[in-house]
Amino acid sequence: MSIKPFLGGFFQRILRNPKGFISNAVSYLNIPTYDGKNQMTHPDIICFDKPWNGFRYWMSMTPYADYDFRLENPSLVVSDDGQKWRVPEGLINPLVPAPEYEKDYNNDPELVYNDATDELYLYYQTIDTRNNLIAVRMIKSSDGVQWSKPIDIMNVPCHQWVSPSIIKQNNLFKAWTVNAGTEGLRPKSTKVEYRESTDGIQWTPSKKVALFHPEYVIWHPNVIYVQGKDEYWMVWSGYAPGRKGFALFFSTSRDGLNWTICEKPILTPSGRGHWDDKRIYRAALLYDNQNDLLRIWYSAVNRNRNWHIGYVETNYNSHITKLRKLEGLK
Repeated sequence: MSIKPFLGGFFQRILRNPKGFISNAVSYLNIPTYDGKNQMTHPDIICFDKPWNGFRYWMSMTPYADYDFRLENPSLVVSDDGQKWRVPEGLINPLVPAPEYEKDYNNDPELVYNDATDELYLYYQTIDTRNNLIAVRMIKSSDGVQWSKPIDIMNVPCHQWVSPSIIKQNNLFKAWTVNAGTEGLRPKSTKVEYRESTDGIQWTPSKKVALFHPEYVIWHPNVIYVQGKDEYWMVWSGYAPGRKGFALFFSTSRDGLNWTICEKPILTPSGRGHWDDKRIYRAALLYDNQNDLLRIWYSAVNRNRNWHIGYVETNYNSHITKLRKLEGLK
């Protein structure tokens, strides 16, 4: 029997196991930040088959020591193996400085490779607190070190374009964003929206995405297209209104609009005293087809207000095998 029919049900069934799906990272990765405190959030990662300008792994993220939103400026680090990270020679972080007005801030960088031009595009947001607007912007680079001036993409009301996840698939840029309406940063509900672009600058009007959890509010999605499976996979952080903490969830889709959701989280905060014992936050997902691995870099914060990024992985096929055993299939 084919594995494909089990994909949605597999994750929903396995994740009802109270032991969870993926074990938390024992410790966090040592990643440098420009402020010297080496605390950060919101990772997004591109992995090249062969080194691009010297490195296979490129990560965008923002420093976030002690929840300081003025530090939340797009930054870039590189790696040969996805574990040891450093700033590439010649690059000075942050790529974008903090806005002049002391109550405004940047956030939510998103890194995209444009294969048509052999460039990295980095999207980010600038929050205009006086006008209650989000300015969506993009900078680009042909070598990962020298970056263009910001290109203005659009302006939207605050909280109505949150945490974008953007990919380029064939000739289209595709974006999934969260619309939190007018409730602010901890709304009782959200909706996920989808847009397309041929150039990464001009975007179509949004379409509503069929993605809903009966208990958790959807926040911070990260989407990839898995060519070998012909599916879109998403990890997203979510929280239950009235309860503390965030957890990480996994969803799948054939068309990017209609999603099969997993009822139980794949990652939850660790026990007290661990580096990720308070919130599991925004994550970056990759699939290693050659080794059949789900690979996740996730940001988290502990009760001491320290933000870091950890790495976990799991074999995809082994969990399909577990499902077959649970279902009594050969």
